[in-house]
Amino acid sequence: MAEINAEWLSSGQWIDSSAVGGHYYTYRIRAVDKVGNEGTGEVSNSVYIEGSGEIVIDNDTIDVTNDVRNGNFITGSIDTMWVRLDNREKFIRFQAVRDSLSYFSDPSSGSVRYFDSGWIVPDKLREFGWVSSTNYDSVYFVFDYSKSKNVYADENGSLLNPEPGTVELIDKNLVNGHTYLRRVSRKYYSTIHTEDLENIIPDCFPPEDIYNLKVYSVMQDAKIDNPSEGFTSFLMYLSWSKANDDASGLKRYHIYRKISLEGTYKEIVLPDDFINVSFVDTLSHLILNGISNPMVSYRVVAEDAAGNVRSIDSTDWEAVERIPGRPSMVFTTTEYPDVYPADPLQKDTIYTHEDYVELSVRNFDVSEIEKWSVLVNGVQQDPFDVIADTTLIIKLSDKEVSSVKVRGVYSGNRSSVWSKEKIVIRALSLSPENVSVSTDTNSWDGNISLQWTRPCLAARKYLVLRKTELSSWQIIGSIETEFDTIRWIDKYGIDETSNTNGDTLVVYRDYDYSVKTVNIMGDTSVAAPGNSKYCNRPPQISSNETPKIENGKYVLSIYWDRAVPSDASEGYKTVVRIYADSLEGSYEEEVVVDDTTFLYRTAVMNTNYIFRIKEVPDSPEGRQSAWSKPYIVPGLVTLPLQVIPQPRGNIYVNWYAPDLIKKYRIESYDVYRNDVKLTNLSSTATFFMDTAAGLVHGNAYTYKVNALNRMGQVVALSVKTDTCDTGSVYIPEIAAYTQKYFNKNYVTISWDWRKDGRIITGTTRGADSCMIQVSVSEYFPEDKERTVTEGPFKASPDSRTKMVNIPPLANRTNNRIYFRITSFDKFGNPGNPPLYWSSDFYNLKSAVYDTIPPYPVSTVSVDSVKAYYGGSDSIMVNLSWSGAGIQTQPEDTSISWDQLRGNVAEYRVERIINDNVELAGTIPVNKQSTVYSFTDILLNRKTEWRISSVDSAGNITVGTSFASPVFLPTPLPPEITGEKKCEVPQLTGQPDTVFYFIEIAMNPDHFSIAYELNDEEMMNRLLCRSGWINKTDFECTSGWGSIEKDTTWFRLKTGVKSGTQWWESGWSEKAFYVANQGSTNKNTGLSETTGIPENFRVGRNYPNPFNSETVIPYQLPVSSEINVSVYNISGSLVQVVESGTKNAGFHITRWNGKNSSGVSVSSGIYICVVSVRGKDGKAYQARIKLMYVK
Repeated sequence: MAEINAEWLSSGQWIDSSAVGGHYYTYRIRAVDKVGNEGTGEVSNSVYIEGSGEIVIDNDTIDVTNDVRNGNFITGSIDTMWVRLDNREKFIRFQAVRDSLSYFSDPSSGSVRYFDSGWIVPDKLREFGWVSSTNYDSVYFVFDYSKSKNVYADENGSLLNPEPGTVELIDKNLVNGHTYLRRVSRKYYSTIHTEDLENIIPDCFPPEDIYNLKVYSVMQDAKIDNPSEGFTSFLMYLSWSKANDDASGLKRYHIYRKISLEGTYKEIVLPDDFINVSFVDTLSHLILNGISNPMVSYRVVAEDAAGNVRSIDSTDWEAVERIPGRPSMVFTTTEYPDVYPADPLQKDTIYTHEDYVELSVRNFDVSEIEKWSVLVNGVQQDPFDVIADTTLIIKLSDKEVSSVKVRGVYSGNRSSVWSKEKIVIRALSLSPENVSVSTDTNSWDGNISLQWTRPCLAARKYLVLRKTELSSWQIIGSIETEFDTIRWIDKYGIDETSNTNGDTLVVYRDYDYSVKTVNIMGDTSVAAPGNSKYCNRPPQISSNETPKIENGKYVLSIYWDRAVPSDASEGYKTVVRIYADSLEGSYEEEVVVDDTTFLYRTAVMNTNYIFRIKEVPDSPEGRQSAWSKPYIVPGLVTLPLQVIPQPRGNIYVNWYAPDLIKKYRIESYDVYRNDVKLTNLSSTATFFMDTAAGLVHGNAYTYKVNALNRMGQVVALSVKTDTCDTGSVYIPEIAAYTQKYFNKNYVTISWDWRKDGRIITGTTRGADSCMIQVSVSEYFPEDKERTVTEGPFKASPDSRTKMVNIPPLANRTNNRIYFRITSFDKFGNPGNPPLYWSSDFYNLKSAVYDTIPPYPVSTVSVDSVKAYYGGSDSIMVNLSWSGAGIQTQPEDTSISWDQLRGNVAEYRVERIINDNVELAGTIPVNKQSTVYSFTDILLNRKTEWRISSVDSAGNITVGTSFASPVFLPTPLPPEITGEKKCEVPQLTGQPDTVFYFIEIAMNPDHFSIAYELNDEEMMNRLLCRSGWINKTDFECTSGWGSIEKDTTWFRLKTGVKSGTQWWESGWSEKAFYVANQGSTNKNTGLSETTGIPENFRVGRNYPNPFNSETVIPYQLPVSSEINVSVYNISGSLVQVVESGTKNAGFHITRWNGKNSSGVSVSSGIYICVVSVRGKDGKAYQARIKLMYVK
């Protein structure tokens, strides 16, 4: 394709200008001697010419295959042989041979092929330091295969270094690439174990040097035919011939770069497997070492698979090329100083009056530059030759703006990239364009507006001129701006040159305007005229009267002032428009002649009326004013105002009226307290907090909020009054934790709202939500680390309790737990995080977390067992015990008190019958007493009791069970032998020392009435009593009354005497005797009897109080329909115990303390109602109280 005369060339460059886009090109360069012999030459890499002419380097055409060989290669000749000891070895031995196993059995061939450590004591390896730093059992031995003799073991197994002069060096060429076979032998007390280790291959030398290293710069977008679109990016392309490694094989290349000839080489970061024989280096357009086009040098070294790397200083090849970086251009003013700014060195844009601009080159090596290529607005100018001071004088475009770029051209037409763009703007002095003058018929100020467009980029300031028929052109204002469209207003009554009052326009007078341009260089253009306009300032509505009612309708009055000065004559009309609430709706229109007052007589309530007026003078004819500013007469529109007292005396005033803001175009609010204005707030405001400064506790304050439109007119208002409170207001107080102790992971907290120190109900005093904090820190509330927060949750005037978890922290046993509460009104006051807590107003409340059981009782005993007089088969048992606990700290502080064991709250009495445990009752702790007693009324059964201590937290210490020393079963009724005599029936289960006690009554009710009267004389009148006897028959001979009826009743109990104490059974069932019939039923039982009572009666239930069951006795004189029901104290039915027909006689029924669903009821008082309707038509009803205790 081309021939180059290379007689004196050691290197050369050639540009292929005929390459066509869309093809790959590969080049071969052959040397030709003087007689015509041609060399084979060298083939280049391929390049692809894009359709646009861009050159793309194609690295895929270059062989990039590595030649890493298989094998376990090591770097150099030193071999470290690792082994893990099993600590049973007596000796250990390391051996290695080169190439053949036969040398293990025939080591006489020489020291260059056979290496032996000798037998070594394992600990000697450790002493020698050949041991792992992390595993004491991992040791090693080192052979250097380039030495004939290495460290060895003596006859004792210790390690020795060879004596100086005994070591023969082996040529590493005899080591390099050879295979070394290795083994380790372990000598135990009776055996030797030999183990072959992995073979290794030493690689003692780095790879060969690369050669044919070349570098050249490539312009990625060198568009020679259209240079304005190219020469913007470059790269550096390196290539070299592949290096070889005869041992482990070539692994990768390292590339080093040096910027400028005086720099230092630094390695380029490449992938670990980089094996290509070419490289593209992309350098940014930065200034490198002070210049943007320095020389760059490259060196390439190879690394083999064993890790041997040729040093950068050992390579014979270095490639050097210049970076085609862009020149840095700056504006200067040596030849052409008429520019703006005056010192343009750091600017990219300047203004000038000249046709040329002066640019200087900075930070660029021009030593190899042959000429400069210059682009102005994309058009390439004739090349500039390089001059000594590297300054270019460049002719500008005829256009207003010139874009200038420069690139340096080297020999062979090699080029730098283009410099950054510099902008030069001609400082033209042109008049404004499209000047227009206007007035707005809806603008109530009477101003005259001007508008024009910017004539040129250099325009910076404009002068506005005005004249009338009576005055010449005068400058009335100016404006500095760089906008393309400029607006300026000649304001009525304002002198724009000083922005003060003055220069008032005359209404209805014509004004002419013009505008001049002042450019950035201070040049002033000729004036551009605008059109003529007259001032149309309207009259101004000044006031209104308070709406009045005339003939049942509202009447509104408005007043206005005419605009002055004016060219109008005396005669004029005023057009009045009336809008309701909004200017966007329909309106009414009326005309007022030669007056400045208007009465509107058809106003209605709750409507804001908006008035606008304009004036139409009789002369000058055909002219009229603009419409006036809207004037609003408020019609009692109210704001939704709320006034809420805050803790510590602040008062919160809130209003929120988005609909009114939009409807009446509210711009701001005025807030008043007792008719004194406090502040003015924007339309976005919805509240005002009146702080406590100046407010007095207990005083009432009236707040008024006026809503104002953008004209400052009141369009809505509201007034409310409330009282200042410097207390807690809606912050509640934690109620005293009456239990004082608890043992759960949660507590139930109660609170109250107070006013003037008193608890109030039915209100939250403005609280909308509450939040509770519970802490186990003794430094709470300052320390909040060990604290949980519950809420916010809804505040309620009725629900004032909440269960809250305590902090889930370790080791909190017996900690004191602290509580506090806060509240927020519905607007979020007093803030989040809360500004106030209950502890800011009241004492901090606390309780004790207690899981320690209390002291047990002592000295428990059954003091007596008596028959229960009120029923059959029942006994009264008197129990007693001693208790050491009291619930609170004794007033006498000298008394030792354990708050966690001594805080006993009550004693629980439980009875145990047939392994079933039921509660008999509870006794609260009395701090004045340590001895307690309890009377248990129950059915006469073999029973045990136990007394348990219960502390304030609910912890229980269960007592040991105990029983009565004597148990006597309830006997059968007496066997009646006459109207006043009887015999004891045959008894079983009774001791030999048993005594008997018999009672006889004329009426079965007397058995209980006699005891309840508690009068011995009266008792003897009602009962005939045997006293304790040991004989089995008894007859009443005491002169005890006469039998009023024809029936007598009998019952029996047994007893045993121990000392002075009687232990008794329960009373037997009652037996009766009927005169003239004898004993018709010796044992009546619990069902119907043939003994007929004369009246209806319900007896007392027994036992009462009761736990498991109570008996309710009743008697019927005739056969009857009966209903026995139990009610709670609220009157709600609990259970129907019995219902149906019963014959005349004595009956009982039982209630087990459960409701109709079979669920045990709560402890408390219940009412039993027995309703009867007899067959004789008579109705009866009786009520008794039942005491149920769980």
